[in-house]
Amino acid sequence: MKARHKSDSLEQRSAEPRMLKILNSKRGLSLHRKQLLLNCGARVELDGFDEKERIVCEVYAHIGPLKPGQVHKVASDILKMLLVERDQGGDGWHKVYCFADKAAAQQLSGDSWLARAAKRFGVEVEVVQPPKQTRASVKKAQRRQTR
Repeated sequence: MKARHKSDSLEQRSAEPRMLKILNSKRGLSLHRKQLLLNCGARVELDGFDEKERIVCEVYAHIGPLKPGQVHKVASDILKMLLVERDQGGDGWHKVYCFADKAAAQQLSGDSWLARAAKRFGVEVEVVQPPKQTRASVKKAQRRQTR
């Protein structure tokens, strides 16, 4: 069996559907993963999508403050949600960014340019607590990934 690379994000990828399920329950939603071919020809992977209710969601299973590269990932996810909104009929889509941790979500609730952009473009920030075992698994993976 091939050894996993220390930067492998399997634990985070596994946590995200669990977080989406918690978000769905918390808000009474029915978001689901979706690969979407946009009218502009681009293909995007969305963590949460509900065409009928016009909701697009990205989920990030990170525990703790974000590092600069992770901030770029969040900014990229927001740009993707904005593209989907524009491509699928313009304003009126609910855009939700779901974090696993308040410290990670802090990036979108302050005076940074990214926080101001998220607010300006109507991106809602939601924090859901993954189950303890999932949270522990993500934390362990993050320790491995930084070595």
